[in-house]
Amino acid sequence: LRPTPWPPKASHLEKLPLLLPTQLSKPSPKGRRHRRLRRELCAKFFSGKNFFRNSMPQNTHITKHLVPDGQRLATADRMFGLGYALHLEPLVFRLAEGLTSNYNGGYWAFNVLSNNGFYMCPVSQAVYDVRSENGYAGSVSADTLGIIVCLYAYSDLSFGDGRLAQTCATHYHLLRAFALIQEDVDTILAAID
Repeated sequence: LRPTPWPPKASHLEKLPLLLPTQLSKPSPKGRRHRRLRRELCAKFFSGKNFFRNSMPQNTHITKHLVPDGQRLATADRMFGLGYALHLEPLVFRLAEGLTSNYNGGYWAFNVLSNNGFYMCPVSQAVYDVRSENGYAGSVSADTLGIIVCLYAYSDLSFGDGRLAQTCATHYHLLRAFALIQEDVDTILAAID
């Protein structure tokens, strides 16, 4: 057997024959070999924290840029239209209050990403205690809290109708791509899972 590149491409997995349950119980050497290969590939690909990193192509060159105060309204309007003020911003603040016990409001910075994504985060040096509905509990920085809360908000609003839903679905994936290259990616993914 030749070694296959890692992570496996779909074409490599397709080369292994799909075995039916009746075939799996047969004691043929060929069946055992294919089961073992599939088991090894799956174990390697789906193991630990690397599963999240291997499951989506990464762009390691996404950068964030702080939006100057004078351009905040124009940036929000250009990206989200009136939906920002009516839906996105209030939802982000409600989610921040619901996910953390020690968030008491404050000024939020706007960040535009080089992949055309957007997120906002509290301007604070505080460490926030996050408890999400999926059972995650941990402490995060203000920037990480902003990423988590914006991902929650984008996901929630993406299930609506119209332009805002489509925009939020797009921004969810753009922000998630940025989150995947952060040092605390495992924390972010655990909180939003």
